[in-house]
Amino acid sequence: MRTFPNFSATVETMLPPTATGTGNETLEVRLVVNESYSKLNKAMWECLNFIAKDEPGSTAAGHGGIHVGNASAAHAIAGNNNDPEDKVALNYHILLIENMNHYLEEVDSRSNPILQEWRSRASEDLASHLAQYTDAIIRRPLGKWLDFVESTEAMLKSVVNNNSLSSSFADNPSSAGAAGARSISLRPSHSRSTAKKILSTYDSKEIRKGVETLKKRIEKHFGDGDDMVLARSLVGKVFAECTVRYGEAWERMRGLVERVYGGGGGEGGGGGLEIEWRKEEVGSLFKR
Repeated sequence: MRTFPNFSATVETMLPPTATGTGNETLEVRLVVNESYSKLNKAMWECLNFIAKDEPGSTAAGHGGIHVGNASAAHAIAGNNNDPEDKVALNYHILLIENMNHYLEEVDSRSNPILQEWRSRASEDLASHLAQYTDAIIRRPLGKWLDFVESTEAMLKSVVNNNSLSSSFADNPSSAGAAGARSISLRPSHSRSTAKKILSTYDSKEIRKGVETLKKRIEKHFGDGDDMVLARSLVGKVFAECTVRYGEAWERMRGLVERVYGGGGGEGGGGGLEIEWRKEEVGSLFKR
């Protein structure tokens, strides 16, 4: 993974361009090279995943080429461990993120269809592992917030499904659905006072503190590569993804506050309940 970009660039400079319509895509030497690209990339992906899942060693974080994985990653990634703080699973994602980003930043496809295909694969893998990584790490600063949101959403789904089977829902689905949603606030675990406590816990100061701590953690995972320009660019991508995740958490909470606790109350508020931080504030914090 570390040497392939230079290798492919050197090979491509010695061959005619391969863009469709040039007539060069059927040259024998081009067919041989393209077949070799396919085999090399397939082998790199298989090797990288094997290392990430099965190779004993330390963390995956750090240096821009192929990295060492962790011995128990295969079990963690298989879905048998839902702990977001599991370092084994986290290191697996870090390794894949770094290497997919390295491939995308360093491999110039030069309109070669095989290299374009593998760049697309790298882009998909990067997006997938970046999403899983950010979903895990934001649980440290936003754990209680997300737990409340997810449990409330699950209850809401259950209530809606149950109400859809009742005769009152058939007669007046809008009214029955609203009543079902509001009934969640009558449960002690999701009462208005419980929701208010969660919202007040996450004020602007707490969000700012959580973001700053999260940024330091991300810097530790990705900010110390061999190529500092590449490392800084990757840190920026992770920051941007975290900004999106915070925004989604805000929107999900706002939707629940309005639907379950009554609506109104200004931006991010419902029936006297207000979200005490803004999405724009988080975006600014991650850009500092």
